[in-house]
Amino acid sequence: MIQGRMLYSEIFFNHQPLMPMVSAIIQYAVSPLTLYKVVVIHRIFIGMYLVFFGALTIWKLRYIGLGVVAFHIATMFYTFGNLFLAEALLVYPSAILFAGMWDSMVHNTPLKYHDYLLYGTCVLLFLLSREPYIPPALIMYGIIMRDVWRTREGILSLSMIFFIVVLILTLFPWKSYVFSMTSLNMTGIVSGEIKQNGSLWMSVVKSFFYPVYIVFSGKVTYVRLIQVVVVGVILFVSTALVAIQKYRRVLILSFLVLGLLAVRVVVPGTAFYEAYRQLPWYGAIFTFALIGLREYRKNNRKTRILFPILLLMFGVCYLNPQSFLYAQVEKENEFTTHYLDYVQKGELIHALSQQTDTVFVHGWGSLTYLVAQRPSAYDYVFDYPVTDSISLFSLAKERMYAQFQPSFVDAGWCSPTKDAKALFPHDVWKQYGYVTQHNTDMCLFVNKNVMSRKSVQEMLQKMGYAYKEL
Repeated sequence: MIQGRMLYSEIFFNHQPLMPMVSAIIQYAVSPLTLYKVVVIHRIFIGMYLVFFGALTIWKLRYIGLGVVAFHIATMFYTFGNLFLAEALLVYPSAILFAGMWDSMVHNTPLKYHDYLLYGTCVLLFLLSREPYIPPALIMYGIIMRDVWRTREGILSLSMIFFIVVLILTLFPWKSYVFSMTSLNMTGIVSGEIKQNGSLWMSVVKSFFYPVYIVFSGKVTYVRLIQVVVVGVILFVSTALVAIQKYRRVLILSFLVLGLLAVRVVVPGTAFYEAYRQLPWYGAIFTFALIGLREYRKNNRKTRILFPILLLMFGVCYLNPQSFLYAQVEKENEFTTHYLDYVQKGELIHALSQQTDTVFVHGWGSLTYLVAQRPSAYDYVFDYPVTDSISLFSLAKERMYAQFQPSFVDAGWCSPTKDAKALFPHDVWKQYGYVTQHNTDMCLFVNKNVMSRKSVQEMLQKMGYAYKEL
């Protein structure tokens, strides 16, 4: 985006535009020179955001908010809640909206002036970041605003949301945006996740009965232990409160919202990859457990059980020796483990290439572009696996190889001699060789026109690499 390409029409992206916009602003403002600095400044941003919104959550929800923040800190490592992901932005807004829904339905708490701004900001973050979680956010916001939307403050809040969303979306090509949000996601994402769960019906059942799913099925991990304890608390307080009439509607809506927040079903106990999908759900479920205990205390004389419950919840999170809080983390090793491949390939491409040379990255290794500092030969820049079944992108790749054969092709992780014919259309593979280091395939293909340059051959040898024909 910084280089002038337009999101959706010239850069593949299948989510709402908030995160690429924020990333572009960060990079434009700081101008990081290395991938390490890019990673660091994005981690700093998400850390500052979590501190700010965590403080806001505590200020708004008091000890409920303090509990939510404490639980999130204890679990964020396992759900990638500390990384630059849209889902990471939605944990605390999810908690605030969920608590607002409860206070509105149970206690009919009147809204103050700052509440309109706060709840409006929370729902805006949902609207502009991740589309699967928009329906539950709108339900919670709609319940909070149901009696005040015609007031001056309510009209201003709704107008602010509408104006900001429309203003941001008008920055992008409408046709490409709609295609990305609908056809692309249905074909590339939703159908795959439904297939993974067995059927559409099973996906719905797992989503809306996710608390039960957690108790009876899943991976035996530390993460699932936390999930089982929190869900156990929710089921306990729900059973206790359902007998009281004023709680019945809010309990039904709470489980409806939790089901919608769990729409991207993840096997219980999953950590790290895929687990990030649950971050908005975590924000709501932590809030549900703590608010449920608060309401139980107000309506039941047998409150001695509350202290052991709270002790169990926090003990599982903070006293378990398996917790990441007690692990020794070496930052340099972590960076090397996750980013070395991009750095190695990107720096090699940069050293061998001229400014007019182009790069094509196949798969998830898009950070290679940033290190290589060379333009993409592909119309949509990123070629993620979700695009493989969509003709628009398949035709664009064929056109690229037919008209503008990339100087370098990073195919991710593969065996060049075995996979080359599958990676390249027709006989295009004959125009490429591949690079090795110490007889290890890097899965980096170099166009023969580039290799014909004497300077490239000398540089490759000087850096300790070898070039082989396919």
